[in-house]
Amino acid sequence: MSTPDIEKVAKGASYSALLLNDCGLPITAANIATLFKTAKLNGHESTFKTFEDFLKVNPITNYIGAIGGSAPAAATSAPAASSAPAKKEEPKKEEPKEEEPDMDMGDLFG
Repeated sequence: MSTPDIEKVAKGASYSALLLNDCGLPITAANIATLFKTAKLNGHESTFKTFEDFLKVNPITNYIGAIGGSAPAAATSAPAASSAPAKKEEPKKEEPKEEEPDMDMGDLFG
């Protein structure tokens, strides 16, 4: 098995573990193999067993939050309905800026 194939199997097993966790199913070598078979992917039972053993000691939930698992809340396109009338936002008045006096460089450059 070449390196790209090993990487594909490892990624597939990782995605399978995430999917099984999301569905509330146990992450076992048999379940990972079933997902591989369903997706028509090739993999080795030894790889699936390695993932199973590793995730027994290190639950996958430990890694979900570590990779930015919480998505920001979706913004709603419509404003929330309320019984109070909406306040009109008053434009902010700009304060006049004090201009800095031009500095005379004099004979600085010659």
